[in-house]
Amino acid sequence: IRSIFPATRQLPFNMVDMPAKNWSRAMEAVHMLLALPFGQFRRHELLRLLTHPNLIGQFPNLDPEEWLQWCDDLKILHGADRRDHADTYIKGELFHWDQGLRRLCLGAFMTGKAAQDRRVFSIGHSQHYLPYEYGQSQLVSAGRLVLMARSLIEDARFCRTARMPLHVWADFFCRLLSTYLVQHEPEDELLLHTCRQLMASMADYDLTKEPVSYRVAYENAIELLADVEVRK
Repeated sequence: IRSIFPATRQLPFNMVDMPAKNWSRAMEAVHMLLALPFGQFRRHELLRLLTHPNLIGQFPNLDPEEWLQWCDDLKILHGADRRDHADTYIKGELFHWDQGLRRLCLGAFMTGKAAQDRRVFSIGHSQHYLPYEYGQSQLVSAGRLVLMARSLIEDARFCRTARMPLHVWADFFCRLLSTYLVQHEPEDELLLHTCRQLMASMADYDLTKEPVSYRVAYENAIELLADVEVRK
């Protein structure tokens, strides 16, 4: 609906009281962000969030296609680092996000494939990285990708093991949304503000003050977000 009406001679239209989860990209980003700790850091799930308009929008002039190409070239497939491959057939620094991001950092000041340089950078006897060379004009974009990917991974890993009272989780969720998501469409500002208010209201349900897992906090958050509607 959103694409058809503007494309048809700019016909005006109004959608009333639609479930925000199905009709809002901003709400889509909220759900993706909260669900990240339950994933396996596969390339598509993390990149889908990293290149989402409500996340990458905080960095003007960055090209999401560039990030997609880099992750493809760096052979990032799944897993945060070698620990996620501990019980698999994969040996060494292969396919996970940490090796790809390290190669991207090394490429800022070392030559690599672009200069036909196949020398590797080694740490000890087991960690070997081939620098991923790119132009100086791409330094800012590379830095943003490394920063945001590592930050999302660390926050997700923290959630997997943390146990906190519900009112502490409420504050954590508010900070999570404020840190990563920004307005992209005109209606996003109000919608994201509503989401933060709902997250903060979780504190009212903390009757026992006992620590709970992220799963319990997440289920409470999703239940609160279920009734959010969007007017267009």
